[in-house]
Amino acid sequence: MKEHKTFKNFSFVNSVTRELGKKGFPINEKSSDSTQSLVLAMDILNVHDPNNQGNVISDRCTFDTYCYTEYLYHRGACSPSLYKSIKMMWEGEMWKRWDLIVIPDHSEIKLQEDGIRSLNHEFRDQVWVNFSRALFLPDRPPLPFIILSGDPSQRITTLNNLVKHGKLNQ
Repeated sequence: MKEHKTFKNFSFVNSVTRELGKKGFPINEKSSDSTQSLVLAMDILNVHDPNNQGNVISDRCTFDTYCYTEYLYHRGACSPSLYKSIKMMWEGEMWKRWDLIVIPDHSEIKLQEDGIRSLNHEFRDQVWVNFSRALFLPDRPPLPFIILSGDPSQRITTLNNLVKHGKLNQ
């Protein structure tokens, strides 16, 4: 997508979780308070990075961090204080930072071993429920979101059309 002419004026932020996983930190359903704290800190730094101003496409953000941490918290794998901190960050400061949340349709994404991705269906399904719930907070309008479907080229076409029709800034 970075090479597509429509997105030439966009900055791209890579997933911090994948990078931490490659460095040996426990991630996904095996994550820890330390990992989730690092992910949140990196999410915040990415938002405030002067190179990530204007039009930004982020592979992951505080939205994801909150949803994954909620999964961990409800299984006793995350401390209440960290969960509350991440929840407050998502519902407060970070909520207003995003113009559109783009979520790939999880039913279309095949779980394939890549050394990082979890193959646990229960984990993936519950995080999907958390995504759905996190878009709608009490006393706030729902965040604009789109569930992308199709193969990767169809997803890029959909995003391209959103930009062309003014649904995403250029």
